[in-house]
Amino acid sequence: MYANYQQNATAQQPEMTWNGTSWVPSATLHTTHTTYETSLNGKNLVQLYTEYYHAYTEQAQRWEPHLQSPDPQLRSDADQQYRWAKYQADESSRAAHFFHQNPGATMAPFDLPPPPAHYTEVNHSNSAPSSHNPTFASAQPSGGKEDSPASLKVFVHRCLLPCKTQKEKDEVMEQVQKLIQEAIMSNNLHIKDWSEVPLVRPQSTSLQQQQSVYTSPAYRQASQNSSKHGYYGPTLSPETANISHFAIQHKSATKRNSTPSYYGPGDISETLQTKKRKDNGFDQSTLALQSREKRFVGPGGIGEASSSSNAVEGFGRFMGRETIGGKTGKLTEEDFEKMTVKGTCLKMEKEYLRLTAPPRPELVRPEAVLRQHSENMKQERRRPNRRDYIWFCSQLKAIRQDCTVQRIQNSFTIDVYETHARIALEENDLNEYNQCQTQLKELYRILHGDTEATKNIREFLAYRLLYYVFLMGNRKYTGGSSDLFHLMLSLSPTEKEDPAIHHALLVREAVAELNYHLFFRLRRSCPNLGAFLMDHIVPTMRFNGLQQICRAYRPAVEMDFVAQELGFGEDKESCRNYLLSCSCLLSEDGAIINTKDTVLSESDLEQKDSLI
Repeated sequence: MYANYQQNATAQQPEMTWNGTSWVPSATLHTTHTTYETSLNGKNLVQLYTEYYHAYTEQAQRWEPHLQSPDPQLRSDADQQYRWAKYQADESSRAAHFFHQNPGATMAPFDLPPPPAHYTEVNHSNSAPSSHNPTFASAQPSGGKEDSPASLKVFVHRCLLPCKTQKEKDEVMEQVQKLIQEAIMSNNLHIKDWSEVPLVRPQSTSLQQQQSVYTSPAYRQASQNSSKHGYYGPTLSPETANISHFAIQHKSATKRNSTPSYYGPGDISETLQTKKRKDNGFDQSTLALQSREKRFVGPGGIGEASSSSNAVEGFGRFMGRETIGGKTGKLTEEDFEKMTVKGTCLKMEKEYLRLTAPPRPELVRPEAVLRQHSENMKQERRRPNRRDYIWFCSQLKAIRQDCTVQRIQNSFTIDVYETHARIALEENDLNEYNQCQTQLKELYRILHGDTEATKNIREFLAYRLLYYVFLMGNRKYTGGSSDLFHLMLSLSPTEKEDPAIHHALLVREAVAELNYHLFFRLRRSCPNLGAFLMDHIVPTMRFNGLQQICRAYRPAVEMDFVAQELGFGEDKESCRNYLLSCSCLLSEDGAIINTKDTVLSESDLEQKDSLI
């Protein structure tokens, strides 16, 4: 159909004449060829945008073979370029249609497509001598540079189109000049694709549009109806009804232009029209065209494309929002994590952010990317000048989130949680460790037959034993003893013989019997990372041990003996400070403790850790 707009087409059908739109019999021809006075740079607009269409189509055809490339990066770039070219080809066809139907128009009510990159005009070998077909110039750099690229000229022209007053033009040009100055300073003025830069709008126009939206009757009506007829049911707050300005204008214009019924204009015809235009989560007119263009802006264009609440809600319905029980209430992060997507993001690093909307494939990394990033993080962790724990925690939680929304449950998932749990223990972060431990318990149950996935299960069983022993000292946690009891009953004889589990059971026995001597001896020989968990039990066992020493050794006891028994080792200064904080009476040289006259008080140097 786009061939209808080829200019100076030669009649190839007998007794048929081209009238600018279609072939018609010569006898019935009553009009001559339409003369288009409007032009850009001396060229007819219909012809110009027809050439744009063919140029973008050729660009799409160039990228199409790369869509099947084995290289994921090339395939991703080809997909983005192919979709962009196809979209601009559609927009060019749309512009050609518009200027063909409106010969006197100098501008369009929509954003016109920019000229294709490296666009030039040469005679095509297969074309008629009088026609010009677009092609692409060679990508080789020329000897000199133009004063300004063609895409920049189009960008400035599009920015000035909405301006109605000289003041608005001055405001826009001031912002545009700043962008140009930044491009010159960064030496990418001729490299930058200005067609992807967001347009600069005058502030006065933006304020008027915003004010008109929130004061229009359509917005008030939409706010009232949103609580009753929301896409998923009742809306919780008016702030969530972010009504699109373009959708409201489109609906209002449709109502005003509707044909009155036989009995004159009335509410019945408007009601029927409204039912036909029932919101299905996506606006099929201006909003749809606008979002199609914005999805290519930036890295994936996600922020722009999801700005409309209708689009977000429609995507949520597509992801199964009603299926998981979100029809009549506000969804939480757990609800969004129940939605399944297949990630396409190739970016390695990604900060952890809570899910406040349905997950999008463009922001989720596939398993291959997650595996590579996990290995890179392990290498970073072993470096002496590694990054801080906050960065590691954020990256690992983001990996865990991507695994959750893609339903990845295999040996890699277990490795991620085990890695995060170990790092959390080393950094004294029991909250993150507890989250990882809870997920590992479930993953070990699901993958119990996978020897590769469960190769470290006994190490983490020992950690769970020590963790439950620690919780038994927390008065606010009433389930510590029962959880520990059930875990001990579930251990097989083979598991009890494992060195780490056997050590953890001895620690439980020492804590239950307040055997401080055995406890601190076990702490010095703890396998793996269990000592980090035992450190949380040290304050309680140390004070109980000091009480027993003061009762058993009277009237005095040497401080060196107490330092060894309470786990200080050769650190005499730390032991002395601890004894003084417990109100112990020391000799003048600090070598003897007067246990007979000492009235102990709990130390304020070592704070007990509590999760509740």
